[in-house]
Amino acid sequence: MSPEHLAAAILLEDDGLILVNKPSGVPTAGDNLKQAGSMQRELMDHYRRMIWAVHQLDRDTSGLNVFVRRKKLVAEWTEALKAGSKTYLAVCGSRVDWLQRDVWEPLGWDPDRRRRAVRDDGQEAHTSVRVLVRGKEATLLEIKPTTGRTHQIRLHLEHLGLALLGERVYLPEPCTRAHRQCLHAWQIDVPGRNFHAPIPDDMKNILEREGLVWADLEPPADLSLEADVELVGDVEPAGGPGQKSEESE
Repeated sequence: MSPEHLAAAILLEDDGLILVNKPSGVPTAGDNLKQAGSMQRELMDHYRRMIWAVHQLDRDTSGLNVFVRRKKLVAEWTEALKAGSKTYLAVCGSRVDWLQRDVWEPLGWDPDRRRRAVRDDGQEAHTSVRVLVRGKEATLLEIKPTTGRTHQIRLHLEHLGLALLGERVYLPEPCTRAHRQCLHAWQIDVPGRNFHAPIPDDMKNILEREGLVWADLEPPADLSLEADVELVGDVEPAGGPGQKSEESE
């Protein structure tokens, strides 16, 4: 990554916090600290010191990624993320006719398919999915995971029968309508603070191509969110969603 691109990716530096708009194609961290090409390694080379990643994003996923300059801040920001919320934008390859769905389906390892999947013996997982813009053959979704299971968003979209554009693992056949999975970590809310990551140009181009123009975004005239919420699954506990982990997309 060039110094110019790295500087553009750094959204905020504040009292040890480094907030990055991670580009697609760049992993949050490598297999080890010496491995080149990860966002963590790029930041370490830039600041010439140790940098810690607070949470992980998939290589293909763009958007908000939290790093810190001091080790003691990892626990502080991990707790802040657990107390707050994350919002993602996703593009699926069909026109969705509902407004909102809440998916309560447990996730775990499927030894037969040798990948993660919805499983009765898996960990509790909850994802809220809301339609933002509908096109003829695609839909822009706002997604809020309240638990943080690995690949949670992608698996719950699969469970809903929705093909994430660019998805190459959690579909019967890879979706080749995008060069990468169209998932962007758009917003993080923590107590007292709110952060946004601008949508990258490659995803803007996909939105334009699929007819998902932001100017067309209008709330339904005769349908409230509460009137069209459907629970999928029966895992919702009486006490609410479980504790979040580091990776949910």
